[in-house]
Amino acid sequence: MRARIRADRIKAILPSRRANRSAAAAMTLIVWLTATGCELAESRALFEPLQPEATGVTFVNELPEDPEFNIINYLNYYNGGGVAVGDVDGDGLPDLYFTSNVESNRLYLNKGDYRFEEITERAGVAGSDGWTTGATMADVNADGHIDIYVSAISLLSMRGHNILYINNGDATFADSTDAYGLGHAGYSTQAAFFDYDLDGDLDMYLLNHSTHAERGNVFSPQREVHHPRAGDRLFRNDGEKRAFTGRSRGTASASW
Repeated sequence: MRARIRADRIKAILPSRRANRSAAAAMTLIVWLTATGCELAESRALFEPLQPEATGVTFVNELPEDPEFNIINYLNYYNGGGVAVGDVDGDGLPDLYFTSNVESNRLYLNKGDYRFEEITERAGVAGSDGWTTGATMADVNADGHIDIYVSAISLLSMRGHNILYINNGDATFADSTDAYGLGHAGYSTQAAFFDYDLDGDLDMYLLNHSTHAERGNVFSPQREVHHPRAGDRLFRNDGEKRAFTGRSRGTASASW
């Protein structure tokens, strides 16, 4: 009788100990997989943050308080600036151009190994007074050198205007806006260069945002009246004349 009881107790204890050992093994495996997974995730990270002190790219787009120009009277106040990437000096490395809404724009020359040199003043691309928005890099005149087109806003106290910087071939630029017919003072956000008529040169599509009351945004955008500063524009490149011709009257004021 006692032998049977002891046998029953042994049978009851064995499964319990086995279950404990299994649970411990499972927990160990989970911990190991978690640790291994974290290590793999870290080793497979696609991006690594680099500090401004290491790269030399110290640009900051700051918006100071201004009672004459703010989110109350300009709906797109916090849309931000722009950035364009391209090889402006022909060394095979991508350079960086940042636009600041109210301060000087910045051009950074890529020196390799994630180091950049700020050459804005030397290059002559600081921009104009007013509110600057987008930036686009393209070889506008097809001379093999990357040029820069900067969009701007002309509204209330901010009297900005778009600028075309043509590359002189040595990472310095000349303001050639009027010479190429690409000037605009309005509500520009961004420009895109592409060959829409398939004639071998780059044309330009200019995105301008919609019209709102200049003393607030309580009224709906104008959607039928053509406004001289709003509405998108299409410019055709006339090739050898190195001049662009506007091919659109401007779309309805509510561009987006």
